[in-house]
Amino acid sequence: MIDENDIVKRMMEILENNLLKIMCECENAYFRKLAILNIDINRNNDNNDLNLKLMLERTRDKEPEIRKLVYDRVKVNKIYIEHLKLPALSF
Repeated sequence: MIDENDIVKRMMEILENNLLKIMCECENAYFRKLAILNIDINRNNDNNDLNLKLMLERTRDKEPEIRKLVYDRVKVNKIYIEHLKLPALSF
């Protein structure tokens, strides 16, 4: 018997993967914006680091509105730089 929770969980994973793909590859700024607004970067799961990493790459987007939106999402979700697991920098 198929568990309904497993189906919902799998559908959410597919949706999240499609949103990430749109955010990273779509030429249309409106669709990138919608994807950024709907990607969960504050959830505790295995994909959260990847979601956040890919979203932060959008800070180099050609559209200023997209870049601002990414910064706003990080700020609103209170993502602190210490939690980003960035590689150590040496000077």
